[in-house]
Amino acid sequence: MIVSLQDMKDFLGEDGTASDTIITDLIKSSEEEIEVSTGILLSETTMVETAKRAIRIMVWLSFYADRDCAKNTQYLVTERTRLLTKLKWGDKPATT
Repeated sequence: MIVSLQDMKDFLGEDGTASDTIITDLIKSSEEEIEVSTGILLSETTMVETAKRAIRIMVWLSFYADRDCAKNTQYLVTERTRLLTKLKWGDKPATT
């Protein structure tokens, strides 16, 4: 995982271990979604910080927004789409 459990818990503001399994599963699911939707391998990308930001947003959306429709998530949904597009098209090796 390119985003550690502790990093994700810090981002979510979560303490304790009660949600560790859920958060870990969401991180893995987000990484899979990025690789499938962009065609890049996270282990080979040069855009690691962009990928981490996308993963954090995707996990946050799954962890909080899916459970609480009162949260304003439109910005995060838009940002996730922008980051996935950037990863898909901005990390291709140059052809000569």
